[in-house]
Amino acid sequence: MNDLVDFIWLILAVVMGLYLWLIMLFILKRAGRKVYFYFANPMDYLAFIRIILREKSVLNKLKYLLLLFFQIVLIVLFIWLIKSRF
Repeated sequence: MNDLVDFIWLILAVVMGLYLWLIMLFILKRAGRKVYFYFANPMDYLAFIRIILREKSVLNKLKYLLLLFFQIVLIVLFIWLIKSRF
């Protein structure tokens, strides 16, 4: 039963991570940056941080920061789940 719960959490982390990654890429694309949807580029995180710093709207800045925060949390959760599974 514990393995099944770990597997479900792993699937949820992967799906939510992909969803948040796509949202971030659409924000980057809307800002005029060329993005690649088929492979992950860590430099996109730095570009996203630059967009957050340039954002004038406080509400959008907060939304973008929460998006970045939850992506980082999901990366840590994903690594922890993989480490505990194998």
